[in-house]
Amino acid sequence: MERKIKYNYEFKLRCVNEVLNRQRSVNSVANENNFPDNLLQQINQLALIRH
Repeated sequence: MERKIKYNYEFKLRCVNEVLNRQRSVNSVANENNFPDNLLQQINQLALIRH
């Protein structure tokens, strides 16, 4: 079983900002940063709700 990778707040925020401010797709940002796209989609949805 793989160990769970924990991403810090600044990293998550930077990824979400790339999606929101630079109008990039979630998949492209996730692939570029080796970040699971489903997790980035969840974080992005929370950011849109709070925004």
